[in-house]
Amino acid sequence: MDSSVAVVDSWLSVAGQVLAFPAHVDRFARSVERTGGDAAEAAAAIAAARSATPADGDFFPRIEFTATGGFTHDIRPAPERLPGAVLWTAPVDPREHPTVKGPDLPELAGLRMIAAEHGANEAVVLDDGVVSEAAHASIAWWRGDRLFYPDDALPRVDSVTWRVVRTLATSLGTELVPSLAAPQDLEGSEVWVMSALHGIRGVEQWVDGPSVAPPERRDLWQARLIALRERDGVR
Repeated sequence: MDSSVAVVDSWLSVAGQVLAFPAHVDRFARSVERTGGDAAEAAAAIAAARSATPADGDFFPRIEFTATGGFTHDIRPAPERLPGAVLWTAPVDPREHPTVKGPDLPELAGLRMIAAEHGANEAVVLDDGVVSEAAHASIAWWRGDRLFYPDDALPRVDSVTWRVVRTLATSLGTELVPSLAAPQDLEGSEVWVMSALHGIRGVEQWVDGPSVAPPERRDLWQARLIALRERDGVR
């Protein structure tokens, strides 16, 4: 990987509370190390960014690392959060570094702009015809009481939100099923897309894709995620 390419992380801070912040630290530090940076410095930098975030209000901080510029952060007001999503399947996979958050963000943002032209707000990325992730989110779907997700062999960003959902599902006894599925295989499923900003969004429509079931579980599971937010390690 070109060491000048940025590694990025971001998280939602609500009145100082963040969901699974240690997992963000871990992901960012590992990604920085893979690009030739120092993991300990990365962990310290992201911790400093959180400390710089006001305890009052909703924020969506972003931290970035480049070999030339080092670490920078931006404490941004949180954008609007949405409970639902409309999907569109991208015809190409533009990712060159699919397991690192940052290098491919401009291309993935471009896919979302094209998705918007089709009446959608999220683009689904396929890996050789198989559902891998969304442009800015992870994806999973329900069939009955089983929760399906893209097989771990598929290269994609290690989503912190999905990591939490997966752990929560396991603790609740939900059967988790890895899958190599084409979009049409999700016909009739309740589909979720998950990200740090929105948490869980229930998919309301898949443009030119499968018909999806109403996202009946979303509100309950979103409430469970909100209950797990912590302030400096304390709920």
